[in-house]
Amino acid sequence: MTLDEIRRRVRSLHSKTRKDLIQNIVVTAGVVLLAAFGVGRGAGPLRQAGYAVVVVWALAGLFFLSRGMWNAEPGAATGIALYRQEIERRRSLFHHVMRWSFGPMVLGLAVFILDLNIRAGGLYPKAAPFLILAAAWIVAFFYMRRDEAHRLRREIESLNRLENQG
Repeated sequence: MTLDEIRRRVRSLHSKTRKDLIQNIVVTAGVVLLAAFGVGRGAGPLRQAGYAVVVVWALAGLFFLSRGMWNAEPGAATGIALYRQEIERRRSLFHHVMRWSFGPMVLGLAVFILDLNIRAGGLYPKAAPFLILAAAWIVAFFYMRRDEAHRLRREIESLNRLENQG
């Protein structure tokens, strides 16, 4: 692996991480707006508390997830060390997304479904397509994240082999 290829990979990983951070901000803003609407709409106190927890968790998640990620410009290290640093940064973001971003989304979805069913006075049959789509999205999310985790692990193993050879 040449130095130019390492720099290209670092730039690529860095841009993917920034794109993921921006996507996280947009999704979190959407979750917060919808949950804040649920709090303000005058639902029962238990549902309002559920929506409020979603708002707090999503905002806290946004803080903890992106803390220190925006300042981390590549360039402090060189070569393989820089590449390893960027992979570790991406892995850190990847692992924290589950707790700080995906969790509030799923909780918000659960509170919304509960709210729909309570308002309908029982199981709301027109929500079935939405629930199926939400379940498919959750499965796809885990599948894509698992593939990304395997790819990052293979990159680290490749770097370890490269360092052991040199």
